[in-house]
Amino acid sequence: MGTVLGWSSPAITSMGDTDSSPRLTDSGTQTEAWIKSSTTLGALVGALASGPLAQVLGRKMALILYGLPMLAGFGCLWLASNFATIIIGRTLTGLGAGLVSGTAPTYV
Repeated sequence: MGTVLGWSSPAITSMGDTDSSPRLTDSGTQTEAWIKSSTTLGALVGALASGPLAQVLGRKMALILYGLPMLAGFGCLWLASNFATIIIGRTLTGLGAGLVSGTAPTYV
């Protein structure tokens, strides 16, 4: 989850480089805001869904399966060639973070 939360700080900086693909040309744009905040939207949905999912699947199995949106999200970030894919990846990693943060304390 630390990587999910901290990813945007160094990534936004490197997206401003001339050889970056995709390249963020202006600092403080709406695109930059979406990249930074989309994790929070995913986490909101994940936190709300984590309780019912943990009850249905069991806490241990739920925590194992919660790795899937994280994996898919980081896959999107790794393969991203445009900003829409980055935002989808950030939303998926946020979803995974929200799911885990709601279930892990109960499991422990």
